[in-house]
Amino acid sequence: MEPSRVPRNPAPRLIFLLATLALTLAATGMLCGAIMSDHWEEISWDKKALAKENFTPTWYLDGQVAMLELFSGHKGHYFQPAFLVPMHGGIWTLCVSLTEDEIRLLAQIGFPQERCINYLTPDEAHEEIRATWQNTTFALFTLTIIHFKRAQDRGPRIIDGPEDGVVGGHVPKSILKARRFTTSWSLDFGWGGVTLCALASVAWILLSKIMRFSPIAAMIA
Repeated sequence: MEPSRVPRNPAPRLIFLLATLALTLAATGMLCGAIMSDHWEEISWDKKALAKENFTPTWYLDGQVAMLELFSGHKGHYFQPAFLVPMHGGIWTLCVSLTEDEIRLLAQIGFPQERCINYLTPDEAHEEIRATWQNTTFALFTLTIIHFKRAQDRGPRIIDGPEDGVVGGHVPKSILKARRFTTSWSLDFGWGGVTLCALASVAWILLSKIMRFSPIAAMIA
């Protein structure tokens, strides 16, 4: 009479399955958070570098924001004041790093901008936000774009439009040397999500082998 076969304990396989699902959800959450947040990079101004360029702006909000009033030299007129402000940006947004109350205070001296600017129209922004939840692999391309965005030489370019970190009027190109670009926590979220995606892929491959009662399953069970 053959002895009855004792069923293997399913607990290790169940634990591995739950761990793989948790890893996958964490990777998806980090990638979605990275895409939808607006702290990929931060822009600040170096006061010492501004002083070397012989500009003496008026500082407000405990040295956070500088206002430049440039003389036009024509009939004693001044150009529109330019504000040098700290900013942080995402994939399709650029925001000043100020609170709503601080923006309202600066509006009394001519600060012309709301807190954030969206690079897309409202309809396009709605569609893009929906797409991020459907296809988080876009984060992989975003990481590459942000990584090399500031690596290129920006010096020789001449841009007539607004510059990052400048709100209001135009400023001399020499002032832009005082800007400082640094990456922020959204980029860390993105790389963390990519790392978790790689680990989750390995975990799913192992899980498929375990569920097929491979030799790995015999060692775990």
